Amino acid sequence: MVSVSDLPDIDDPSSVRAVGEDIKNVGHSTLAIVINAEDSWAQIRGSYHDPQEHKVYDGMNTPRVAAESLKEKSETLGDTLQDYADELEDFHRRKDQLASEIEAALAELDAAKAMPETVTEDDPANPGETREVPNKERESAIDAAESKLAKLEVDVAMLKMDVENADSNTASAFAHGSIGVHSVLNFNDGLLNGRFALGVLDGIRPLLGLVAMGSLSSLPPLALIRNTSMAFSQALTLREFFKSGGLENSLRSFTELTADYAASPPGHSSIERHGKAWLKGEFIEVMNDPAYSLGNASTYLLPGWAGVLGKTAKGANATGKVLKRGARSASRRTAAGAAGAGVHGALSDKQRSAHGGLTEENISATEFFDGQGRQELIDQAHAQGDSERAAYLAGLNPDQIGDEYRAMAYGGGDTDVYRGFSNPFAFSPYQEWNGVVDYQVNTGEYTGETNFPEELPDRVERARGEAPDPKTTVVDYVNDDVREVRVEIGQNTTIYRVRSHYIEVESQVSEKFTKVERLDQRAGRKHIANFGKTPGDDAGHLQPHALSPNSGPGNFRPQNGDLNRGPYRNGEETVMKGVEDHDSVGYTETDVYLTPTGRPSEYDFDIELRDRSSDASWLEADLDFKNNGNQEFYPDPKKYSEEWDQPDLTARNLGNVKQEGMENGPVKVSNPPRP
Repeated sequence: MVSVSDLPDIDDPSSVRAVGEDIKNVGHSTLAIVINAEDSWAQIRGSYHDPQEHKVYDGMNTPRVAAESLKEKSETLGDTLQDYADELEDFHRRKDQLASEIEAALAELDAAKAMPETVTEDDPANPGETREVPNKERESAIDAAESKLAKLEVDVAMLKMDVENADSNTASAFAHGSIGVHSVLNFNDGLLNGRFALGVLDGIRPLLGLVAMGSLSSLPPLALIRNTSMAFSQALTLREFFKSGGLENSLRSFTELTADYAASPPGHSSIERHGKAWLKGEFIEVMNDPAYSLGNASTYLLPGWAGVLGKTAKGANATGKVLKRGARSASRRTAAGAAGAGVHGALSDKQRSAHGGLTEENISATEFFDGQGRQELIDQAHAQGDSERAAYLAGLNPDQIGDEYRAMAYGGGDTDVYRGFSNPFAFSPYQEWNGVVDYQVNTGEYTGETNFPEELPDRVERARGEAPDPKTTVVDYVNDDVREVRVEIGQNTTIYRVRSHYIEVESQVSEKFTKVERLDQRAGRKHIANFGKTPGDDAGHLQPHALSPNSGPGNFRPQNGDLNRGPYRNGEETVMKGVEDHDSVGYTETDVYLTPTGRPSEYDFDIELRDRSSDASWLEADLDFKNNGNQEFYPDPKKYSEEWDQPDLTARNLGNVKQEGMENGPVKVSNPPRP
């Protein structure tokens, strides 16, 4: 007979989401490292010419391709866990419902069995006398309860099967989605043996002695040593982390947070099996030597650092020793030691809880800063023997405590790699965002969950110049160095995930606001001065004004004026035309990679247009832009500087593109790569 104990153990969806977000962050962080290294090299690329220069140029491209592939795979696997978490939520609902129904049916059975087995009735054969006969009501009640339990037993078996299938499919996706040498990087034997890195080093040595360029050229020798191994240790951390079973250990630590896990035997949790599937894939192989090459290439292609000691022969020799010393230091790291300097704490430091106990609940920022936040700051002051500061903190109001706390909470992006990058908590949300701002704090794991409305209301017709006020929710995940901002205006929702080294902007838009006065433009122009604005930069919108009007200065970052008013705007207007003229909903996701100043260096701008009534996808665009004036994307393919295979996306032809996409699947669009 079925009982509640027969129900399967099911993983905690929030823990699964957190791991999925961590995996995605590996790819983003690695690419951010390579992009910043590449930016440093680009400063002198045009002036360096040597018989070996092709090695250097090709050398930088190889880690770039590797990092981009890693990012794509990490996103795919992260999304796999997010999808699995969605299934888990449904499984939990079914389990809770079944538990309730089983308990009710068992109670009915107990009540039925407690009924008298016989009842007294008149004996038709002996008038005036009675007899005992089986209690048919009891039998009927027992049959009904047992019938319910039999059906519930089938439902429990179905739930178990569905859970096992979801587990199996997720584990299979991990096993087959792991990055393999041949499927992604295509490293040859020389690269696998690490000779690639040595070749790059040989190619870069002629640079030693050239005049150092860039702001990094003023670093002292000790800083040079530390920064030289930065990108290298990033890749080595990944290698050591996966070789030592770090992901499996990380996953296990998450499952230990769930109530079910405590009663389950070791190795039972499905998410552990997913970790093992990852480890059984080819990731270990690809991270063995190619990661070494990736790290070395990123490291050696930083001539701004190399030039510090490169002005003399003695300096060149010293620089070579510094590079090798940094490499040896990084390669000696264990997984545990590397966790402090690798991507997002190498995923294994998620239980650190530096700012209080883990919680999945958002807390009002005022309540948090006036309570736990203030106490942490005061405790820190007492630990440092600074009673005067402790007394000062006790007298501050919650907003003032918030300013102090956010500066303390930021740990440099969790790693030495991102120390010195801009603090995502630097500004109060009330300074950066307009409208009614609901400001909250969360000391738990950041799951990166996208929660757009599943069903949109009927299309709204608004007057020109009309737009609702923004409704904004800001949550600071102080243990994960992430600020999540959700802005809702009319039927449009935009989610910003702000980190030190990149911003992810994800949106669902179904209306365009026309001719709305730009009330936040002046504040935006002022705000971008905090993020490394350079001559020729505009106050570039992260989400265009026509789709999220007057969100606030937090929606702006410095963007090259030619890019802002040209190719990038063309991409934004493709979304607007689809939404306004072709009854569609636009979904965009923009990865904005940042330099240490906070100025964007690159944009990965993805667009999807779906028919509003059928939800069928009819256009998918993947647009990649460097933040300079040398970029191209035109709706009219005839305008490209060289032939580019792209359908005509102009207003007069976009309806034909939609028809083709609806009939044959989404039309794919990209822009030509530009340096």
